[in-house]
Amino acid sequence: MIKRKQTKSSPILQTEDISDTPTISNETDRIFNLRPEMREDDKEIIKFISANGGEALESDLRKKFLQPRTTMWRAVKRLERQGVIEISKKDLQNLVKLKKDLEEEE
Repeated sequence: MIKRKQTKSSPILQTEDISDTPTISNETDRIFNLRPEMREDDKEIIKFISANGGEALESDLRKKFLQPRTTMWRAVKRLERQGVIEISKKDLQNLVKLKKDLEEEE
């Protein structure tokens, strides 16, 4: 029987608070001001997409918010109807992007 020497390794976690970046804050604030009726869970989705550089896969959204496929699909379609995001296909997945030219509803 061979006994192995145990080494202690301390995991180093590097966290970066990206919510403080002004471009993300300005972009999300503009969206929230134009759509004050938006649901809180939809606002969280918008913040996550904005923090990801303005785009995210729908599967990443499901993993982040622990939502079933249908629930997330409905939320994404709701945001698309509101004119906040646009959905495109990337391979066999939905790529969700924030719209740059957000128009006001009258």
